[in-house]
Amino acid sequence: MLAYILRRLLLIIPTLFGIMVVNFAIVQVAPGGPIDQVIAQIRGAGGGGEGREDEDRGGMDLREAGEEEGREQTGQDKQDAA
Repeated sequence: MLAYILRRLLLIIPTLFGIMVVNFAIVQVAPGGPIDQVIAQIRGAGGGGEGREDEDRGGMDLREAGEEEGREQTGQDKQDAA
């Protein structure tokens, strides 16, 4: 019984490593980042039905400077430079 428990505990290591590798690969392959998702939701292209594209957003037009500031705050500007 002790051998069985020890074997199961040792199998946790490669299982967690495999999960981390798959998760890393999915995150790296997925397009966009958190800032791009927020911008898409504000513009109405989020796919979640949060509004229509022809709807007036009340002056929520995002400028390039605002997008850059958001990328700097989340650290994505360093990621893009690499």
